[in-house]
Amino acid sequence: MNRQAHSKRDWLFLLMTMGLLLVGYLNWNRRHNRSLAPPEGVHTLEQFASVMPAPLYLRVGGTPEKEYLVWTAPLKSTASLSSGPPGYAFDQTGALVDWTADQGDDLGFREKWPTDPVHPIALEDAMKRFRSR
Repeated sequence: MNRQAHSKRDWLFLLMTMGLLLVGYLNWNRRHNRSLAPPEGVHTLEQFASVMPAPLYLRVGGTPEKEYLVWTAPLKSTASLSSGPPGYAFDQTGALVDWTADQGDDLGFREKWPTDPVHPIALEDAMKRFRSR
């Protein structure tokens, strides 16, 4: 067998292997992002807080008449393609109204639920402030 044919076969094997690894990683990342969805049956801040890990931070946005809470969760894996942590938005009544697996890349989420200037809040205070009235 000549050296050129052997080299082409090696390159083809390498490219196929890299392609399979890339497809596998992208599939894992898609499943990882789906795992960040709020658990089924969880619709309120109270329910969410009882089943999810503690937030990295909580921030209040909006106006005094129409406030909302953004819960920023810790990343589940540093191997994901996410450029930011997952985020979950709650309205004044504590209803879960939106979420994203990646606050870094989800411009729509950040525009809909801006938290600048930052108004941090403790979880205990948020539980009292954002609940059904």
